[in-house]
Amino acid sequence: MDVKTLSEILGHKNSQITLNRYAHSLLEHKTDMMNKLGKLLQY
Repeated sequence: MDVKTLSEILGHKNSQITLNRYAHSLLEHKTDMMNKLGKLLQY
């Protein structure tokens, strides 16, 4: 579900409140994304 829709369903004033409350970044995911970005920047 997109953040905007979820924000409206939960009755938050804006999407930032929803993101701050429910979106969490995992170290493993960060590592994977950094590796992918590194590969893209090598070329």
